[in-house]
Amino acid sequence: MQSDTSASLRAVFVSTATECDFSRLRKTGNALGELELITEQELARQLKICRRQLYNWRVGGLIPYFKMGKAVHFRVADVAAAIERMRIG
Repeated sequence: MQSDTSASLRAVFVSTATECDFSRLRKTGNALGELELITEQELARQLKICRRQLYNWRVGGLIPYFKMGKAVHFRVADVAAAIERMRIG
């Protein structure tokens, strides 16, 4: 049962995420260089999904994330790599 849920989440993630343009997420002038972090709200808006769906993907292990206190952040490069790993075809 668990794998069916993971498979269905993965399919939804792949179909949604392949339409996303991650180049628009990059912030210029970031002092940390490669550590470009975006918030949960920014990523959900970019992927055109609700935050609850993004939460489900996080819990399902589809997207790596950082938790700083109560705030959840995502590294742009990690999200892009996760999408590439799940691409079908």
